[in-house]
Amino acid sequence: MNAKGKVIATDLDGTLFYPKKRWGMISHKNLKFLRKFIDGGGHVLLISGRNVNYLEKTKRKIKRDIDYAGCNGAFISVKGQFIKRFYLDNTLALKTLRAIKKKYPGVAFLVMSEKYNFVFPREGFSFIYAIGYFVYRLNQGVYRELTIRDDRLHDYCLEHERNYKIMIYFGVSKKSKALCYQACETFKKLYPAFDFSYNGPSIEMTNGKATKGKAIKQYLDYLKIKHDNVMVVGDSGNDISMFHQFPNSFVM
Repeated sequence: MNAKGKVIATDLDGTLFYPKKRWGMISHKNLKFLRKFIDGGGHVLLISGRNVNYLEKTKRKIKRDIDYAGCNGAFISVKGQFIKRFYLDNTLALKTLRAIKKKYPGVAFLVMSEKYNFVFPREGFSFIYAIGYFVYRLNQGVYRELTIRDDRLHDYCLEHERNYKIMIYFGVSKKSKALCYQACETFKKLYPAFDFSYNGPSIEMTNGKATKGKAIKQYLDYLKIKHDNVMVVGDSGNDISMFHQFPNSFVM
């Protein structure tokens, strides 16, 4: 395969990880195709809402020189070096989250930072939810995230850590998801310093400079690759920004 000068920018969940292989991570056909594409001179950019820990795990699975952008473009790694990082402004983020909590008292905030992969509080999650989440994690197999459930660490991260992304969790019911979608559209208008994307049970909040679309553009510019040489693949709300920016986009 002659893929020199070409780029595939692919989302993970619902895209590269489709169909799901809970013990193998990536299907044999997808893995074979990516390796052949890279060996033919192409570049692959993993672009995901996940944090560094899981992107490195995926990179090891593919066993090739591969780049990635995580937390919806909050950081970009090229050949093992970070070329961009966009953190949330903690003071402004806390002010915004307090306003959100006042209007939607039932929501919970999950934090993804530079130091801690995924931190969520005990507060706001019932005992029944905790059991359900435990079962869900078991069922995830190889897709399971490294998580910490700790109120004190959660609050510390919000105030002091260099945070990439905050997930504003509404719930898994049909009513909660509908409310979540409406809230996401409202937040986009009220808080322009941030980027908000809807993913069903929650809203993903990043620095306004961090979107998947912007991350791909920065990556291509860094490598001096023409924008029409990229093929973009995704499946959900946080992929919309890259669909808008690149004509060779494919939705699962």
